Amino acid sequence: MLPGSVNLWDLVEMLFYLDRMDWHGWLAYDVSTRNGDPVEMMSATIAIVESACALLDKLGRNQLQAFIDEGLAPRAYEYLVRSLL
Repeated sequence: MLPGSVNLWDLVEMLFYLDRMDWHGWLAYDVSTRNGDPVEMMSATIAIVESACALLDKLGRNQLQAFIDEGLAPRAYEYLVRSLL
């Protein structure tokens, strides 16, 4: 399965915490396809992760941390959904 295909927010959250930990190591995905081109699948995987990183930039790491510190999920989730527009 492609990264984020079941839960986009889990992917963004993982990238957020890797960034907070100052992670500079490898990030790897084990993806395969029964039907289709494996190169296209891997290219899509890379593009999705890059897009999720761009979404994290758009959301703002400091803003996300403020929501975490505040602990009010409805306000945070509304912000996340509105940011997709």
